[in-house]
Amino acid sequence: MYPCPELGHQDAFSFASLGTHLTLDLQGEIKFGPDIEWISPPDPTPDGEVEDYWRQHLVPDGSPAKMREIHRAIASYLPDVELDGLSTDYVGIRPKLIPPGGGFQDFVFRTDYPMVFLGGDADSQRVPVITLLGIESPGLTSSLAIAEKVVDMLPQDPE
Repeated sequence: MYPCPELGHQDAFSFASLGTHLTLDLQGEIKFGPDIEWISPPDPTPDGEVEDYWRQHLVPDGSPAKMREIHRAIASYLPDVELDGLSTDYVGIRPKLIPPGGGFQDFVFRTDYPMVFLGGDADSQRVPVITLLGIESPGLTSSLAIAEKVVDMLPQDPE
């Protein structure tokens, strides 16, 4: 279950994520997340190490302030969820294509027809190259629909 986006809310996190949503895990337990925190790794030290930086950012923030923030996000669409019933679980790092404040960008499906000359009629040698761009986390949820769209974009065999 995803909360509705706040279209009028324009800050650094606008359109950065789909919000703190509800998911059932394989054991039937409810998980809420993700929240979002923008990080940029520091330049490596002369010996190439940035290990401590990643260790620090892979620990869930269970501070009272963070838990209140998460509770507010959840309570915006499930008002009966109680703060005392929430606990942290895990941290993941997800690369993003659009930086903070970069606005909304949806999936892009692009078809190019590079010229390939293998003999015969040049038009018959044009094979489409379908490029999928901007598919972040929701792409996993949408993968079957994406596959169907790509199949529909392929030239149909006349036979």
